[in-house]
Amino acid sequence: MNNKPFMAVHNTADESQVETAKREAFTARDKELLFLQSILSREEGRSFIWGLLDKCGTFRANFGQDHEIYRMEGKREIGLELLGDAIKSDIDLFHRMMKENANG
Repeated sequence: MNNKPFMAVHNTADESQVETAKREAFTARDKELLFLQSILSREEGRSFIWGLLDKCGTFRANFGQDHEIYRMEGKREIGLELLGDAIKSDIDLFHRMMKENANG
């Protein structure tokens, strides 16, 4: 959860300034990762995300005609982004999802 904007705190002893800076530094990206963590915290959510990763062909190599490969690699790129986000949001929940789906 990087890319936090720099927030100036003029007086670090002032707890309200520090808290305000922390709230403002909480980016939209952080919110996305927290939302994904919330989804992964439920068994149904992990199953849903795993299904999306599978539909995207995240764990498959792509072969075929050029036009087919371009389409499949586009889907795979989305899956790889989702995979990375799942890992960033909560590595322990990601591992649990992997274990739950190890047999299929």
